[in-house]
Amino acid sequence: MKTDNPDWALWARHPRVPPSRGSNPHAIRLFISFVVLLLCVGGQAQEVPLIGAKVPEDVLGASSGIPQCETGTSQHDPCATVNILGHRVTIAWDQQTKAVTYLFTDDPRLIGDSELSVGGSCRIAGDSGRGDSRLIKYRQWLVTEDWRENFSKWPGKATWYAALDLDSAIPGRATIVGFVQSRYLKLR
Repeated sequence: MKTDNPDWALWARHPRVPPSRGSNPHAIRLFISFVVLLLCVGGQAQEVPLIGAKVPEDVLGASSGIPQCETGTSQHDPCATVNILGHRVTIAWDQQTKAVTYLFTDDPRLIGDSELSVGGSCRIAGDSGRGDSRLIKYRQWLVTEDWRENFSKWPGKATWYAALDLDSAIPGRATIVGFVQSRYLKLR
């Protein structure tokens, strides 16, 4: 069978695939991919906001039902978890002022400038350089100025503090469970 219609030519070679009549299967797949992409981008923030800055509109739009996150001792703020440059970040803000109060990531794919990452272990006692720490209890974690990190892949020069969980198997060591910034975190 000789025809100028590529769909009929495909059908002639593969009889189980019926020829389309006026629809282009590639266009349909492309349209569906576009719709899925638009739905996925809904929770994508473009950059990490700074503590005290106004919460970005795309973050406000990503918060469904305005959940409350614990952001300090007896402190709960509205929050949303979004993807920023491919990494999961929880952002909380003051309900009245809409100022960012808290940032947290536990994304294990994020590696800091000094190569700290979630799941890593650090010394919290007996090391005069990093350790023998002035540990502060913040939420369910321990935080210290000694274990802080910057992420140059994210714009801005914000300092993130390692959220530590004591490693009961190895005394004097802790596991990094995430990185946090908060206006309620007082290290000094």
